[in-house]
Amino acid sequence: MTARPPAASGDEVAGFGWVGSLWRGLAPLLRPHRGQLALIGLLMAVELGLQLGQRKAFGTLVDDALLKSDGGLVVLILVLLLAAAIVSGAAALLHERARLAQAAASSAPGPLPHSVGGAVAERERPCGNAGRWRGAAMAV
Repeated sequence: MTARPPAASGDEVAGFGWVGSLWRGLAPLLRPHRGQLALIGLLMAVELGLQLGQRKAFGTLVDDALLKSDGGLVVLILVLLLAAAIVSGAAALLHERARLAQAAASSAPGPLPHSVGGAVAERERPCGNAGRWRGAAMAV
């Protein structure tokens, strides 16, 4: 007889326990950005839904409207395709804007070290005494 693998716990499906541990590890890092991440996910879903709708509309345009010479249906489908393209483009722009804002917020530089009242201390300036200090450090 072969040994059976241990049964999965109530919430875990066998073989996918790593997903839960990954989520538990990433959740504290993603929690401050959950609104922006939800917006990005929503806009991506809108884009994908509109793309699927466009494919269906083109199929209907060819199969039903053009082959049956239904001019009213052709105009309706073309107007809907134009509207879907505009909404899809707007969703893509908003998605990219939200993604870039998220990236900019997560990589914003912190305050400069050794700054005094917003002004950089003299020893951090690239000119002036920097060469002399560098030479003095090399001499030691």
